[in-house]
Amino acid sequence: MYDERKVPTMKRLTQIELMVVISIIAIQASMLQPPLNQHREKAKGSTCMNNLKQLGYAMTFYAQDNGNNWVPVLEDASNWGGPKWYTLLRRNKLLVDKFINESNSILRCPSESDFTKVDTYCYNYAPKSGMTGMGFSLPIHRLRTPSAIIAIADGSNWWTDVWKVPNGTDGLVTRHANRANALFFDCHTAALEVNAITSDRLREP
Repeated sequence: MYDERKVPTMKRLTQIELMVVISIIAIQASMLQPPLNQHREKAKGSTCMNNLKQLGYAMTFYAQDNGNNWVPVLEDASNWGGPKWYTLLRRNKLLVDKFINESNSILRCPSESDFTKVDTYCYNYAPKSGMTGMGFSLPIHRLRTPSAIIAIADGSNWWTDVWKVPNGTDGLVTRHANRANALFFDCHTAALEVNAITSDRLREP
């Protein structure tokens, strides 16, 4: 026969005990937050590096059909508002992707949260003395050490050159744990600390 007296009853928490439990949960959550943020930023850095590799593939396909030249940084040097390198890759059907200021676009570093900032990858327009990509394709076969020269990287504008300092106007930007992700002209990628972004990484003599 059912006996209500034998049914165990749950003790209700007092308001103070409830506050203690909530405080413990909050402390544990705050301890987990930094590792979670680090993991999230590491994932963004990996996505950024993959973006640069895909851009390298697109440049390589273009070079195969254009005398081992990479696309111009700017189509017309007299018109700075004209088609830029990423537009030229699209035109040649080498880049089918979202627009540059859309989330998850390979033309956009995922660590740049400001969507009013259009250009997050910069292209080195003068990797060798006497060579310019402003209005001209870049003849990368003229580079003696393409593995040492930065081609495209985390940046503050769509172009850069040897005169631009890191984290300055038109320079490379260290978005990933104080490093800038970079694609070199041999199409390998690397994460560079500020002291590794030197003039000899941006231009051959």
